[in-house]
Amino acid sequence: MDGFKNIAVRLLGFESGLLPLAALASYAVLFFLLAVWQFRRVSEWGRRAAPSARKVGAEAGA
Repeated sequence: MDGFKNIAVRLLGFESGLLPLAALASYAVLFFLLAVWQFRRVSEWGRRAAPSARKVGAEAGA
């Protein structure tokens, strides 16, 4: 909000909004990378657990 306020209300120019823009962009990249890492970790765990679960189910039914 400070970057927008600097440009729109205080009429300081585009350069005054670059630092807040960089801070928000870095947070966005950080949380995106954390989400990708978490998704890959959870999906790999699901792939490893699936074959053993199928094997146990097949043996139980036999």
